[in-house]
Amino acid sequence: MKLFSVIIPTYKGEDSLPVALESICAQTYKNIEVIVSDDNGLGTASQLSTKKVCDGFRDRLNIIYLANEHVNGSHARNEGLKRAKGEYISLLDDDDFYLKDYAEKAVETFGKGADMVFFNVAILTKEGVSRIVRNDEINAVDLLFYHKEIGTGSNLCFKRKIYDEDGGFDERYLRSQDIEFAVKKLHRYSSEWIDSLQIVKFYNRTDNFPDYRKSLEVYSLLREDMSGKGIIDKDTCEKLYIRQLHCLYNDLLVKKAPVKDIRAVYDLLDEKKNLSFMDRSMYQVYRISKGLFRFVFDTYMSIKNKNEKNEAAGLLQYRKELEDKYR
Repeated sequence: MKLFSVIIPTYKGEDSLPVALESICAQTYKNIEVIVSDDNGLGTASQLSTKKVCDGFRDRLNIIYLANEHVNGSHARNEGLKRAKGEYISLLDDDDFYLKDYAEKAVETFGKGADMVFFNVAILTKEGVSRIVRNDEINAVDLLFYHKEIGTGSNLCFKRKIYDEDGGFDERYLRSQDIEFAVKKLHRYSSEWIDSLQIVKFYNRTDNFPDYRKSLEVYSLLREDMSGKGIIDKDTCEKLYIRQLHCLYNDLLVKKAPVKDIRAVYDLLDEKKNLSFMDRSMYQVYRISKGLFRFVFDTYMSIKNKNEKNEAAGLLQYRKELEDKYR
């Protein structure tokens, strides 16, 4: 039975980390090492709390705890990758969790030849499932243009050779680290998307709106890197820029960002003459009342995803069971 490494980068996640660790304890595949890579900074209260959580699992898990200087999520992931010894490697965010046969199904798929494995992902809030991310396949360009998504950085699972041959995460990226990593690997390696719900992304914290200036810097870096690697040509960069602006615009709206930030991205799209009637309407509603916008948006999502909410009705209960085991 080959070793399976799970790397958990963590930053101020000591409250949710036990659920992630309990979900690994519950795996049907047992030859697993867990590497918790702590980005809280040495000697901080969160670092000490995180170490205490990890120490509480040493009798049930093969667990390695790494205390790092506070840099960023990419750095924490890379420190974990350096210590991983498994034939197969997966990433798990500290507020997400796996279902019981995640590792077993991944190993089975790797045995059939795939270099990367992806699963369906439930996006779960305290109120219930908002949607389920599922695809039949995925490629670098679809992911880069947001035509498809992987749902969470916890949906990165790959053979060790990918890291050995092509390296880890680019630490220049403060956002979109999972997208950058997945796109450049999908460009070079084979993948398979398994139509099975195995990963749950849990929104446990207060939504933080993205800093649009930093987001634009990351998007520019991503376009430059992907063009340099030959994944897209230079003529496609402008199309990607427009797509990135639209995604950022929608993200700012959904996460209730300040109106001035949304207006800045709105103006960039307006300059490109790429604002639809719906885009303009969304902004007007948001500017008048964030509460009204949220009601309209939540109603739309509820109608769109009503079947998915029923499909994953037991996930909140399962998460509570995992939490109770730690307590």
